[in-house]
Amino acid sequence: MEMESNQIFLINERQLSCNQKEWLRYFFKNHLRQHIIPILLNQHTNLIQFLKDDYT
Repeated sequence: MEMESNQIFLINERQLSCNQKEWLRYFFKNHLRQHIIPILLNQHTNLIQFLKDDYT
């Protein structure tokens, strides 16, 4: 596969080592979580208000 030849592997959470799990938790808490905001969608939701790009 082309991905594997570029050292890219798709794995699931059961295939992680303990060290990998710890690193992912740390990375998520310190770098990603602050950028994730849940949006409840219904017929009155104005998506343009929430999306900050030109893809709307």
